[in-house]
Amino acid sequence: MTEDKDDLRSELKESKAEIERLGGVSSLWKGHWLVELVQRSFRNYSERATAEYFKQKYPSQSNEAIAKKLTKVACKNAAWLGGLTGLAVSADEIVAVATGGEGGVGLPANLAIFATAAFTEAYVLVKIQVQLVANLSKLYGAPLDPDDPEDIHTILEYAFGGVVSEYLGTLTAKAAKGATKGAVRKYLSGETLQTIQKLARRIGVKLLQRTVLKYTLPAVSVLAGSSWNYYATKAVGKRAEGGFSKRATIDAASAND
Repeated sequence: MTEDKDDLRSELKESKAEIERLGGVSSLWKGHWLVELVQRSFRNYSERATAEYFKQKYPSQSNEAIAKKLTKVACKNAAWLGGLTGLAVSADEIVAVATGGEGGVGLPANLAIFATAAFTEAYVLVKIQVQLVANLSKLYGAPLDPDDPEDIHTILEYAFGGVVSEYLGTLTAKAAKGATKGAVRKYLSGETLQTIQKLARRIGVKLLQRTVLKYTLPAVSVLAGSSWNYYATKAVGKRAEGGFSKRATIDAASAND
């Protein structure tokens, strides 16, 4: 994990190109992008991150202390990302207001720039948060397989907790109609890739909606982007650290039995 604004600018540029290859910002509204991005990002970050590296970098410190350091770095990166996007969006909106759609800088063009900046930010923020989950997974020796539907669900739950809970609540309600509690549990526990893809599509659209809302007021877009990203990423670290710590404790107890 790096704390370099230039690296974030490069990541934004690369992610913008990735979005264009996917079909542009309009294609993101379909929500199909999230599963592929999460799988690819988690796999890449897991391969590059090792528990040994973290132990060597922070000798004599507990997993909990190292987890807090990793979360802090991710939060800073997320906050810088929000600030950079907020500046870009504010400048663009100011130009749109100043020109009033005249002088060759029309409002439709500026709205397109706004959408591209906001959606690219959402795309990069997902990478930052998935990277944090991957690092904490390695730190606690709790490997996850991004090709396994149940493990993808775990990654999504840690990275996007609130939206996942909301979707599962709806899913449970639908499954419960005319069914026994046992049937509901069986339905929810039998996770398939199709179920995960539906969940990811819902999350993807929610992420884009929230990102647009962050930057709708030019005067506060920088602060809103930075602070929301910071605390959202902090929550990711807390969920993942708690989950992996509990899993490590259970595994250790099972090994001693």
